[in-house]
Amino acid sequence: LAVLDARDHDRAVAIVGARGAVGEATAARLVAQGVRVRVDHPRVARDLAHQGLEVEHADSAEACVEGMKVVVGAGTTGPVLDAAALGPGTVVVDMALPTSLRGRPRRDVLVLAGEAVSLPAGWRRGFWGGLYHVLAGYGPSQAYACLIEPLVLAASGRDRPFALGRRVLAQDVEAFGQAAQALGFRPRLASGWREVSLERVARLR
Repeated sequence: LAVLDARDHDRAVAIVGARGAVGEATAARLVAQGVRVRVDHPRVARDLAHQGLEVEHADSAEACVEGMKVVVGAGTTGPVLDAAALGPGTVVVDMALPTSLRGRPRRDVLVLAGEAVSLPAGWRRGFWGGLYHVLAGYGPSQAYACLIEPLVLAASGRDRPFALGRRVLAQDVEAFGQAAQALGFRPRLASGWREVSLERVARLR
């Protein structure tokens, strides 16, 4: 939601890789927030319809992103979308590891790491911890949400995972976000190792 301008009359998001548990949960959450959502598989649309949530669907990832300015990548098995299909000025929030994109996007497409979170203020990792973060590719100031889930589970005293198996509930995603932010983690919207401001996103869009 952060990359959608509140002034947009047609708040719309394409989700590619929506057949995965995270993609479907993201679609459910966005629809509940009043966002028009298009997914890249009819089965996801049917599953959400059974929950009383209406989404558009396309027969391919490339058709799904046509004309859309905001795209969420949620592929669970690697690239699901040819980057050449993205239009000028598209903002991609890629929540997948590895990336949802096949090939390099055009220069005016902004790809944000949806998994990236900032470390809490005062976080102490020591020399080896900091070196590990850099060598592992996370960068010196961030980690990925999937990696901090065990920490958030332990700190919150929760007795079941937030995300496990073939079904992830939108309310569990929201609960994870709230528990993570209570510990000092926050969404980073990173491009590589750099945090990207919402002002820059707004200018691009």
